[in-house]
Amino acid sequence: MRAIYLLLLLTPSLIAQDALQQARDRLKSILVPEPVIEAPEQPEAPPAPEPDKPSVTFSLLASAAPAPERYLAVGPNCPACPRGKANFLASGGKPEHVVDFTVANKQYGQNIRFIPQEFTIQLATPPSQIVATTEGVDATPATVVSVLAAYLEQQAAAEASKSKPFITPDQPLYGGWFEYDINVPDSVPSILQKLMKDKQYKSEALGLLLIWPGNQTIKLETTTIKIDPPIQASVRKFGITASASISEVRFTADYKSVTVVTPEVLVPNLVINFK
Repeated sequence: MRAIYLLLLLTPSLIAQDALQQARDRLKSILVPEPVIEAPEQPEAPPAPEPDKPSVTFSLLASAAPAPERYLAVGPNCPACPRGKANFLASGGKPEHVVDFTVANKQYGQNIRFIPQEFTIQLATPPSQIVATTEGVDATPATVVSVLAAYLEQQAAAEASKSKPFITPDQPLYGGWFEYDINVPDSVPSILQKLMKDKQYKSEALGLLLIWPGNQTIKLETTTIKIDPPIQASVRKFGITASASISEVRFTADYKSVTVVTPEVLVPNLVINFK
């Protein structure tokens, strides 16, 4: 009986200890933080490329001198001329280069006294070309006008530096890369309307003056625009005026290359390549 009483007395204490231990275990499991799994570092995205700044570079493309052209002077009542002509043609001579000796003397400045006689004519070297390569601009007619103004501005500055040594052009005329703020002028139809009405167009932003005198005609073809009479373009800088006439504009089908044709012998054509 005493043993049973002792057991009953100890049982509540044991139960309480077990409950306390279970509570401690639960609290411990709650307080222990779950392991944190760090996400892998993501590589930084490369910075977006900056858009190209409007730029243009001018370079001089010299033309090679053509090979001399062969001619043969002949005349009437010349027994040796038929054989001379045959030998001339057999050696690669052109039929249209077989001329009467009087033509050779008057038109080609020769002094032919005996026939048949072969002579050569050195043709004039075609004018050089100015090549303008652009970056960061669209291939539009308005941009062509802007590049033309930039070229004439550089040409005027170069001429001014010759006559006034203390003036240094902002940028070299040929070669060298330089940034140019391409100011887009009025739309080309507006320019043409003003030229046809007032015979001239002036852009203060570009410093460009266009004059189109006389009876104006424009002939449109697939890849060319022919202008008659030529439009006269000029830019004045440092007291010097640089000018060029525009008789024709040629362009490729994708409009990535435009050639401004000048009729003057000493003024080179301007070829604009868009990248």
